[in-house]
Amino acid sequence: MKKFLALLGLLIVTYVAVGLIMPSDEELRAYNVVSECWKEEIKACKNTNDEEACTADVSKLCAVKHPEMYRIFDKRLAECSERYAGTPLDNPDIWKCAGAE
Repeated sequence: MKKFLALLGLLIVTYVAVGLIMPSDEELRAYNVVSECWKEEIKACKNTNDEEACTADVSKLCAVKHPEMYRIFDKRLAECSERYAGTPLDNPDIWKCAGAE
């Protein structure tokens, strides 16, 4: 009986640990929505006079277009940024953690 309880405890701890590390389906969906928005907005920036300023505003535009998805994505990205050194711009591990493939 003790072995069974120990095994059950180990399985529960493993399940919780994996749940904290792996992104949820909702987080993956948020990443996909936000990244698609970024791609669309960056394409639109190529047709503007001030491409650099437009590109800088892409994150804000996507946050306005998809507020709930952006909030979920931003939360996961912040958690992953704490877990890994550097910033999302210079550390691909942060993007992988956030759900990017």
